[in-house]
Amino acid sequence: MIVQESPKFKSKPKYEREEMLDEQYFDLMKGLTNYDPSRGSKLFSYAYRIAWVAAIHYYTNKIDDFKKKQAIEKHCNEEFEYYLNEFIDHKTRNINEVK
Repeated sequence: MIVQESPKFKSKPKYEREEMLDEQYFDLMKGLTNYDPSRGSKLFSYAYRIAWVAAIHYYTNKIDDFKKKQAIEKHCNEEFEYYLNEFIDHKTRNINEVK
């Protein structure tokens, strides 16, 4: 797709470009059902804009997923350290004790 030849996307790894292409085709198929030639826009321009926005959304979603993954890992590590600390200091914890 011509959007992937943009300098912004051209240097991306092949697997990312293939995943992005899947999203672009999906969004393009959805968007073409709303195309109205009487509004004056050319079909190519309309399709290019849909593909461009799909590419931007692909990377936005990828960043959001990465942030969620980091937050989950951080929480799991904190809970694991709290769990280990219960055994390392050999103290009896009260069941009603708050962290």
